[in-house]
Amino acid sequence: TDGWNFSCFASAIEHDAGISALDITSQNEKIVSSADDGMIKVWDTNSLISTTTFRNTHSDSISDICCSPEDPNVFVSCSVNGEITWWDLRLPKPAKDIPYENECSSSSCLTFTNSGNIAFGTESGHVLVKDIKNLDAPSNILRSHNRRIHRIKSF
Repeated sequence: TDGWNFSCFASAIEHDAGISALDITSQNEKIVSSADDGMIKVWDTNSLISTTTFRNTHSDSISDICCSPEDPNVFVSCSVNGEITWWDLRLPKPAKDIPYENECSSSSCLTFTNSGNIAFGTESGHVLVKDIKNLDAPSNILRSHNRRIHRIKSF
């Protein structure tokens, strides 16, 4: 044996399709999940009960979700067709679309940077950094690869 012993300690089923992304908030109190059913769900980590459901969140499959390391009520999501959305659970209308430069193709993954901005990788190999204090400002575009960015971590 390899020394690993895995067991299921809890499960919850509320999405109607496979999970596409999952992240946990900075205080470990909530889990945010997305699925190919177009829903984003916010879960209480103690009870594993879905406390909030957003339906029809993107016009295509959600490719990634990232919770803010600073604020447990904020997360961002991106979809296969390139939509990037900022979410704040305290607001009555929690979603705000984040504009970015179209020549960089669609977003594939995202993260919050150590300086508190949002970085996202694209299908065309770019990494774009958005200033969260001014989401309408142009992105800082880094050309880092000539193929799709699959995963990006804080930097």
